[in-house]
Amino acid sequence: MMHKLLDYICSELDDLERKVDRGDSLTMTEVQYADTLLHMKKNLLKSEEMSGGDMYGMSYGARGRGSNARRDSRGRYADRGDMVDTIRDMMRDAPDDSTRMEFQRFLDKIDRR
Repeated sequence: MMHKLLDYICSELDDLERKVDRGDSLTMTEVQYADTLLHMKKNLLKSEEMSGGDMYGMSYGARGRGSNARRDSRGRYADRGDMVDTIRDMMRDAPDDSTRMEFQRFLDKIDRR
């Protein structure tokens, strides 16, 4: 599941990078969205690292998922619900409605799978 999330995040970041490569400026909302995506990417990679793997051969520091996320005996997040709860927490902390709507669209994609 995390691979799909990471692929989605990387795709969104690639879209923003292509926009900059074309010489277009990013809006403040796009900059904030990119920042949120990067934080989420760090958190996913850190989670994978903590569960004994290293998803893409990269290691990054991360804030983690918060104190309420349940973990198993190896430190992994206990279930998909914890991941969704974390995304919902990030959505609540988003800097604006546009970013919150992006998180909601992302959660809707997760629910469809």
